[in-house]
Amino acid sequence: MRSRLSPDRGDRIGRRRLRAALGLLLTYLALAGAVPAQKPPPGNWESSKLGIRLALPRGWQLAQETPDGRSAKFLPRVGEGQVALLGLPLEPDAEGRAPDLEALSRAAVRSLKESIKKFKLVSQRDLEVAGRPAREIFYRGKVSDKKVRWVQTLFVHRDWQIFVVYVAPEEAYLGNVPEYDQIVRSIRLIP
Repeated sequence: MRSRLSPDRGDRIGRRRLRAALGLLLTYLALAGAVPAQKPPPGNWESSKLGIRLALPRGWQLAQETPDGRSAKFLPRVGEGQVALLGLPLEPDAEGRAPDLEALSRAAVRSLKESIKKFKLVSQRDLEVAGRPAREIFYRGKVSDKKVRWVQTLFVHRDWQIFVVYVAPEEAYLGNVPEYDQIVRSIRLIP
């Protein structure tokens, strides 16, 4: 069936509809606050609230992020598991001082013992993240009757305790550990 519109007139109508649709989409995104003022380079994730930026390994993607920039979840290109980042405000101790890394680590392990079935602390080690002292905690347990392993890196920046956590089923755990290490090593502090 032939169109009653000339090819030239049909193109103009199509372009007008496309421009109108793009205009509506951009208006919606602007009203929803989904168009950031300044975006980090591709492959990076940034939180101005926490004051950090990290680089995602090739093929990894942002799966979820809170609007306030306090947490995010990243998924690997292949295999199982995920990396999550969470910032929690530092709570002063009874004397009003900020807790040190040792106290924060003890509190984290205590919380994990209470929330994970068959929790087992495997090991801990000290390291640096972006020049800051950090603690890496390795543990395992059960979630929904499935054996799971975690590694969690904890460090303090500004008034935040920042957790970077990799979790995967026991049998798939080693698959993305090098990429988790790459994410942790890539963390930079931003003003």
